[in-house]
Amino acid sequence: MSEALRRPVVRSPLRPGTVGAYVLLALVSVLVALPLLIALSYSLMRESDIITFPPPLLPVAPTFENYGKVFGLIPIGRYLLNSFVVSSAVVIGHLVTASLAAYAFSFLVFRGRTLLFFAYLSTLMIPWEATIISNYMTIRALGWFDTYQGLAVPFLATAFGTFLLRQAFLRSRASSGTRPGSTGPRRSVSFVRWCSRSRDRRSGPSRSTASSRRTTSTSGRSSSRISR
Repeated sequence: MSEALRRPVVRSPLRPGTVGAYVLLALVSVLVALPLLIALSYSLMRESDIITFPPPLLPVAPTFENYGKVFGLIPIGRYLLNSFVVSSAVVIGHLVTASLAAYAFSFLVFRGRTLLFFAYLSTLMIPWEATIISNYMTIRALGWFDTYQGLAVPFLATAFGTFLLRQAFLRSRASSGTRPGSTGPRRSVSFVRWCSRSRDRRSGPSRSTASSRRTTSTSGRSSSRISR
């Protein structure tokens, strides 16, 4: 074992094809990032430098005056806060609604379950433009103009997330041998227990591996003592 560890690592030389692939990737990366780099360069220029023809690629005298004007005219901090609040609410809503719906479609047995699931999944084919007017009228009727809930509530449910979690629940159910049950008043408790059992199963292999290692080491020590 020590000789194998001391053996020097021999690195194979780079092939011309590998070098050419890296060069091509570098060129494509520069082409993709070029518009962003030009925009960054123009943001550091004065107005007199930008209107010159041809405009320079690099600022002659870099300045951050443009950023000060933008932050003074536009409340960027408020925009970022609004985006953070709305996106956080949408993510939490997706987790709650998609997990509960996926659990119902995976474990609960009721008439028309498959038909209802495919009907729910078919809503993915409805474009956003077909529902924007109805959503606008609903938000106006609720008086949610210029509010966080008006921006987040229409997006709290997602059929795609339900589909992904349902597939994961079905695979987990098949591996654990759990059978789907009927509806009942304690079904919410079963959902919490299932989530906790899934977490225990994820942490289970590491514990079993550690215990098996300890058992193997103990048996090896005892056998060495017996041989002595």
